[in-house]
Amino acid sequence: MEPVIYLRGQSAVGEDARGRRRQIDFDAPPSQLRGLVTLYLPRPSRIKEITITLQGKSRTDWPEGIGPNRLDTVEESIIFSQKVILFTSRDAQSPHRTRRRASSVGPGINWTKDEIERRAKDSTTAPSSTTPSPLVSPALIPSPPATSDDPSNGGREFPKGTFNYPFSIPLPSNLPPTLHADFGSNAYSIRAHVHRAGPLTSNLSSEMEVTLVHAPDENGSEEVESIVVERNWEDALRYMIVVMGKSFPVGGKIPIWAKFVPMEKVRIHRIFATLEERTAYYAKGRRVARHEVPRRWTLLKILPVSDTPSFKSPSSNNKGILPILSENTNAIMDSPLANMTRAAAAAYSGAVGSAEKEEAMSFALASLADPSGPWEFAMELEVPTGTSTRINISSNHLKSNIAVHHIVRLSIRVERLDAYGSASAESIPESQRKLYDILIEAPVAINHSHTANAWLTLPDYWSVPPPP
Repeated sequence: MEPVIYLRGQSAVGEDARGRRRQIDFDAPPSQLRGLVTLYLPRPSRIKEITITLQGKSRTDWPEGIGPNRLDTVEESIIFSQKVILFTSRDAQSPHRTRRRASSVGPGINWTKDEIERRAKDSTTAPSSTTPSPLVSPALIPSPPATSDDPSNGGREFPKGTFNYPFSIPLPSNLPPTLHADFGSNAYSIRAHVHRAGPLTSNLSSEMEVTLVHAPDENGSEEVESIVVERNWEDALRYMIVVMGKSFPVGGKIPIWAKFVPMEKVRIHRIFATLEERTAYYAKGRRVARHEVPRRWTLLKILPVSDTPSFKSPSSNNKGILPILSENTNAIMDSPLANMTRAAAAAYSGAVGSAEKEEAMSFALASLADPSGPWEFAMELEVPTGTSTRINISSNHLKSNIAVHHIVRLSIRVERLDAYGSASAESIPESQRKLYDILIEAPVAINHSHTANAWLTLPDYWSVPPPP
C-alpha cells in the first residue's frame, strides 16, 4: 500500500491568511487508496468471505483529576467508513452477481467484469423472449479458485498457495488529515478480514494505519505570497520583516528577510526566533473546548559575543549585537550577523555580476558598524523534524475535534541610548538599564514532510544517474 495518500480540494488549515473559512472544492478529483491483500495458505482452507474495511476516527481524551482520583473520558466520532468485499462464497449461489476484482490474481481464475462482458458479447446471442435474461451468462461467471464446496456451511475450499487481491477505494477530498496529538488523534486504519468456515477454525485479520495528507492547493498562494510586517517603534527604530511564504513542510526552511533603520540612538541586544504550536481539543459537537499549553521550539538565537577573538561565547557586556562598536578589527567578521548580512546583500541588492555582489556585501558589512544603519539580514529558519519533541501539522478541519495552529515569533530586545540623559549607557548598571522587547508574530501553516517539493515533483533528467 502507498505510504501516504494525498487529498486535494482543501488545505490542511482550512483558513486563509485572514482566518476566514475556505470553501471545499467538491469538484476536486477523489483520491484513490490502492493496495494489495496477500493471503498465504500453507494448507487448504475453507473460506467464506474476504473483506477490507477502511475506517477513520476522531478521538479526544479528557483526563480529569490526579492520582487515584484521575478519570479519563474518551470521545470518539466516525469520520469515514467503507467496506469492500474481495471474495464471498455466496457469489456461487447467486450466479448473476458479479463485482470487479472479486477474483484473486494469484492461483486460479483471474477474470474481471470487463473480461466477462467482452466474452459475453463474443458468445452467441440467445433468441429474444418475454422473460428477462441476465446480461452475463452463468457459464461465463468466474468461480473462485476452489476445489469443492459445501452449501451447508457456505464456505469454499481454497488450495494451498498465495492469493493476491488488489483493491482501490475512492476517498472524498473533504476528509481531515491524519493527526496524532497528546490528547487526541485523527487516525485512519484499514483492516483485512478472512472469515473461515468451521467451528474450530479461527479467522484471520490484519490491520495497518493509513496516512492521509492534504496536498498543497494548486490554486492557492501560501507558497508564493509573503507576510510583510512594517512598523515604527516609538519613532526610534523603523523595521521591516518579510516571511517568504505561508506554508512550510516539516523539515523545511522558513526564509525571513529583516531590515532595521535606526531613527534615534538605539542598540539591539539580542534576536530570538521561535515556533509556537497551539492545540485546542473540542468535544460535544465542538461546543466544549480545552486548550493545551503552547509548545515552543527555538529556531534562532543571536546573542552578543566577547571582544576576545579566542573566546566567542555569550557575554554579559552591554554593547549588544548592533551596532558593532569594537576596537577589534575582526569584530564584524566574527559577528553571527555577518553571514546573514552577506546573504541579504547577495540575494536582494539587485547586483548581477560577481564584482557587484562583492561590493554590495562589503557595503552591507560596513553598515553593521554604523549607528545610523541600515542593518539588513536574510536568514533561513529550519522547521524542526520532531526527533526529540513531536511537532504536529497545522489543522483546523470541521470534521476534526483537534485544531492546531502555528506562529513564528520574533523577539528583538532593544535599548534607547538617549533615555539616560547625559549619562553614558555603559556607565549604567545592568539592573537599571531600560530594555524593551519588540514582538513580531506571523501565522504559518506547518504541513507534512511529504508535501515538500522533493515528494511532489518529478526528478530532473540530469539528476538520474547514467546507466552502467
